[in-house]
Order: sequence, then structure tokens, then C-alpha cells
Amino acid sequence: MSKAGAFTKTEMKHFADVAIAKNATVEVRRGETVFRVSPAQKAAQLDEDEESDIDREIAAFKVKHGIS
Repeated sequence: MSKAGAFTKTEMKHFADVAIAKNATVEVRRGETVFRVSPAQKAAQLDEDEESDIDREIAAFKVKHGIS
């Protein structure tokens, strides 16, 4: 079992800052503890056709299962 608090908040913040600056995943191991952080990914944008397809599928599901 790994020890709690193997990394300080300052260290974790530093690793996150590096991941964002370099646009890369940072992985640090200390004993049995692994800290891994990646830069945030932008959510995929749906175009209007994809969105309307999803809306149609949801509507059909609700009708099929009697959900209002």
C-alpha cells in the first residue's frame, strides 16, 4: 500500500503547469506512488447534422421506452 501524500500540492501544481506548457503527459513515480497529469483536452464540437442525429435518436429511444 502506498503512503498518502507522497507528493506535495506544490509539486503536483508544478507537474500540471509543465504538462500544460509542454502539451504533454507528465508521469512521476516516487516509491510505489505514481502521479500522472495531462493537459486538458478541448471537447469535440458536434456539427449541426450530428447534433440533430443525436436528438432524433434520443427522441426515438424515449418513444420506444415510454419516457416523456
